[in-house]
Amino acid sequence: MSLGTLLWATAHEIKPKQEGDFQGGFVDNLTDLANALSSRTLIEPLRAGTPVNFDIKSDDRSHPVRDPFMSFAFNAEPERLAASTQLCERLAAEMDGRNKECLLLLSAHETANDGVREVIVWMFPADTVIQRTGSRVDLQDAFSLTSGLRKAAVFKGPNARTGFLSGIALDHQSSSVDRRLAEFWVAGFLGASMQVQSREGTALLASAFRHANNALTGDVPSQETLAAAIGQLRARSDKPWTIQEVAVDLLPGGPVREAFLRAAGEGAETRATFRVGIEQFDSLVKYRVFRLTNGVTVSAPFLEIGDGVNIEGSEEGATLVARGVIASETLRSRS
Repeated sequence: MSLGTLLWATAHEIKPKQEGDFQGGFVDNLTDLANALSSRTLIEPLRAGTPVNFDIKSDDRSHPVRDPFMSFAFNAEPERLAASTQLCERLAAEMDGRNKECLLLLSAHETANDGVREVIVWMFPADTVIQRTGSRVDLQDAFSLTSGLRKAAVFKGPNARTGFLSGIALDHQSSSVDRRLAEFWVAGFLGASMQVQSREGTALLASAFRHANNALTGDVPSQETLAAAIGQLRARSDKPWTIQEVAVDLLPGGPVREAFLRAAGEGAETRATFRVGIEQFDSLVKYRVFRLTNGVTVSAPFLEIGDGVNIEGSEEGATLVARGVIASETLRSRS
């Protein structure tokens, strides 16, 4: 998918933790820049990037990145420059010693839909030299941009409440072992969360429950708490969840929540919203295994905990009580 007509752009050089006085301004050589940005080596990876949503918590939908994006797309030149500077300040504050000096390029584009504009933020190595005349700049080697893209994000929409809520993010370091480098672009700078498809999110959630349950082996009350949370989750599957929300809303603080969060990890996907696929979830969570002091092993589906299988308190400790109609019987030489 090609880019729309390039309306205007700004470019600024940024150093980690820099406070103000960013070298740069509006780009004058827009024709050269438009040709460079239209390269398939830039556009195709960006269009195939990760869907993200701005993390918006206020009723008026204000957001420290969404607001400058919309101002840059629709307002007059002074407001556009101010918006670009705001984003420079935010990125500089988010960067640290592990980040190198970069060129932050902001471009606004028309789309095929009336009233809808697209804003792309690009992060390139600072190798691209800019020549400044007042608040205007020329990118001396615009075409070299095609070989050095580090990160980018694109959001679009009308100048309305419904615009610029979701977008696409590209992070060539997203598979880095250093999660700080991998996440500072989406979660830190953009203030966004990845969108996760139901199937992927459900698999991550089921895995977190399984691994947490295994980590709590021998702690029957904590395992019971996990089982109760699964029951609550299934009863409330009509709403979208994030893995972080499951931990906070359904699990009490302490070892149970800690075990669940350790199993889930700290990736941005734990903050992404998705709908739980119940059939998939049940098939992945599967069985809970009890080993009793008398040598008996009981394997029960999570769905039966609290129904056909109950844990009751006794003087000796937690006691398992199972009740059901025998469907088959098998003799084995060992359990």
